Amino acid sequence: MNQTKTLFIIPPGKDELKGRILEPTMRSPGAPLSGGFVDFFEENGFAVKTIDAWKLAEHKLDDALLVINFPDDSLFMRALYFFKYTLRGKERFAVNRKDFYGFIKLFSKKILYQGEPPSNMPYPHRHLQKLSKLFDTIFLFRKAETKNSKVRHLMWPRDLREGFERLHEVPKERFLAMINNNCTPHGDFKRELYSERLRAIKYFSSKEGFDLWGGRWDRLLFFPHWNKFGAVKKSWRGYIEGDKLEMLAKYKFAIAFENSSYPGYVSEKIFDCFLTGVVPVYLGAPDVTEYVPKDCFIDMREFKTYADLEKYLRAVPDRELVLYRERFIKYLYSVKDTIFSKRLFAEKIWNALG
Repeated sequence: MNQTKTLFIIPPGKDELKGRILEPTMRSPGAPLSGGFVDFFEENGFAVKTIDAWKLAEHKLDDALLVINFPDDSLFMRALYFFKYTLRGKERFAVNRKDFYGFIKLFSKKILYQGEPPSNMPYPHRHLQKLSKLFDTIFLFRKAETKNSKVRHLMWPRDLREGFERLHEVPKERFLAMINNNCTPHGDFKRELYSERLRAIKYFSSKEGFDLWGGRWDRLLFFPHWNKFGAVKKSWRGYIEGDKLEMLAKYKFAIAFENSSYPGYVSEKIFDCFLTGVVPVYLGAPDVTEYVPKDCFIDMREFKTYADLEKYLRAVPDRELVLYRERFIKYLYSVKDTIFSKRLFAEKIWNALG
């Protein structure tokens, strides 16, 4: 089919321009918008490109726009980003604010996919009614209590990594890992779980076999958790050079806490564990069992203290870990072409474009 139209994507950041959001990387080998997503749109007469490929002279009325994460446009966050990025000659978003609103005016068909939750980017969630006047449809990575017919829940796609079973065979010689970046919540502080991650780090940093991996842990922690920096320093092993899953696969267990707790918000953290054969200790979506079988993870909500959790983890026999891995494989193949598939994600976006 001749491609006469284009779906342009405004990704969350500059690093994802030049089509990089559509390409697999070491950090994201499954590249959620590669493969099945691109294939679906090409089959329906659309090329898929990032916004830096757009040219006014070639713009067509049938072209469509997909925005991934609406920039946090509050005065406070704009000031924060100005001092944090602009003064240092950097940009936080893929396009600047003026160009962003210019693109929205040019496209007659436009979709917003808001993957970041209110704890990270509060503005879009507080102004859904306002944004619904700019976009045909707003997809959220969480379930929202709203009567706005333009707002819908849509899972971010997860890719079955080819040959992932090999990672299950990696010897699980290490006890417990946490792989996260040091981040600061910006809103909805009652539901953020960054604080809970730090509480877990504080407890396990003094225990044998715990390793913390990720970026920015050499920076100051957000208030009031400054007193946990010693625990971070003791357990932090640095950035992961290369494939994150290859490192994760060396552990028996992993702390898989979401950055916040919202219904329907189930991110890659628990799926990374399934792909590597590592048993996740999960905390996040209160309705997680609507998407993941209860026997595929350890529910942190069932433990009153981290001491209780540690006692339980150290008592899990190796034969039970093997059964966990068998359940992971069964589950991953059962959802391969369902709610987490790239093609289904593409189909939902396509239908919303009308």
